[in-house]
Amino acid sequence: MSYFPIISAPNCVGRTTIFNFPPNDWEFISSESQLVNLTWSEGDIWRSVTVDEIPYGSIRSYERADFSSYLPLCSLPLLSLSSYSYPDISKLLPPTQHTNITPTWRASIELLSSTSSTSYQGELDPFSAPSSLLTFSPLIQFHESIKNYLILLNIEKSPVSRKSLLKVFKCKD
Repeated sequence: MSYFPIISAPNCVGRTTIFNFPPNDWEFISSESQLVNLTWSEGDIWRSVTVDEIPYGSIRSYERADFSSYLPLCSLPLLSLSSYSYPDISKLLPPTQHTNITPTWRASIELLSSTSSTSYQGELDPFSAPSSLLTFSPLIQFHESIKNYLILLNIEKSPVSRKSLLKVFKCKD
């Protein structure tokens, strides 16, 4: 089950582009339209609303501003594809029919500024507690006028926000 966040960073606009087709044309093919559900946490509950329907083979892009009437200011918007609308309120992150199905449907997570843009393949699958992150290489550009940011995304089935310790090893100046 994948969720596609709309991320943000200083002086940037976040955009998420969802693809309603599998990543490989030789794998599982479902030629159905999919509903786009928007989900966010609000205290100890998840809230969800269906915001769009994407025909099979189509691509759609969304920005946080598209959903400003729904979202609290500091929430992380999570988009997902499903054949049904989620409940308005849930105690656990709603599952989709894509749970444990390979291949996973894809999305592109983008950050755009007035001078540059970047994008990444970006699906998030909820972690169960306890769990840990995998090791990864940073994507860093070196130049005195460039600022690099590390954005860590982690969702759990529980909507409750909590603080965790992040350990970074083998760093250089």
